[in-house]
Amino acid sequence: MRRLRVVDIGVVPFPPAAHTAAIAYSIGEKAADMVRDAADRKCSWPHGRGVGGSSIINSMIYTRGNRRDYDAWAAAGNPGWSWDEMLPYHIRAERANIRDFDRNGFHGQNGPLSVEDCPFRSKIATTFIESGQLVGYPYLDYNAGDQIGVSFLQANTEQGRRVTSGNAYLYPARKRPN
Repeated sequence: MRRLRVVDIGVVPFPPAAHTAAIAYSIGEKAADMVRDAADRKCSWPHGRGVGGSSIINSMIYTRGNRRDYDAWAAAGNPGWSWDEMLPYHIRAERANIRDFDRNGFHGQNGPLSVEDCPFRSKIATTFIESGQLVGYPYLDYNAGDQIGVSFLQANTEQGRRVTSGNAYLYPARKRPN
């Protein structure tokens, strides 16, 4: 029998800036540099210690993963993990507001997890997309199964503010009677 121990670290202050998409957490160094320069054989490894776990410090980019990975997990003996079997769960979880792709059949509209375009599209990002298309890469929704192409980022934000697993799932659950 396996056992799971849950350790409560107590109340952790939640920085107001963690809600703002424009102030995304960044390590600022390559992981290899952090290890090489570590004092006392210790290196900094950021933790999401708070409600929402590491989703309170990540870069908010919403990426489901690659279709081939899901299908390989199913082929390796994990029933229910193929892309086609997992897609309905992704759709059910989402409340998408994506300018170019939210009505393509691969995104949900009524779930707890807000997924939206980054609030601005810079000239350099637009030029990157256009350049990719000029050399033959399709403009695509990288969360629709095919990831070989170019696209603007989709993010776990709501009106430009960070959405964590805590404020998407846990805070609303506080109101339930169970």
